[in-house]
Amino acid sequence: MKYVLCVIISFCAMTLHAQPLEFSRNPFKPAGPSGAPQLGAKTSSLEDMMLDSIKLIGVVWDKQDPAAMVQIAGVQKVVYQNEQLQDIKINTIGQNSVAFTYQDEKFMLHLGQELQLP
Repeated sequence: MKYVLCVIISFCAMTLHAQPLEFSRNPFKPAGPSGAPQLGAKTSSLEDMMLDSIKLIGVVWDKQDPAAMVQIAGVQKVVYQNEQLQDIKINTIGQNSVAFTYQDEKFMLHLGQELQLP
């Protein structure tokens, strides 16, 4: 009896098919119109822009390889520790902050904070 039950359950499991999931939006694309363009083919490179401000938008925390989403001169960019962007060097990325150096001066930027560069 147990053998027959196992066969029936196995047969039913083989005939079931998973339905593909459909998500309402891509989490890696901004929702709706955004004031800050993503750095890409349609925008100029960050090297061509004047650095006037930096804002910490988000942090992807990982002990080995953390990343942060920053908005620099109106352009959103994903940055990593020890990355150099013109005069900005990303030193460390914490769970809710980024430490960076700009023109030999050290700064700490917290999540959601915007800093006008000197």
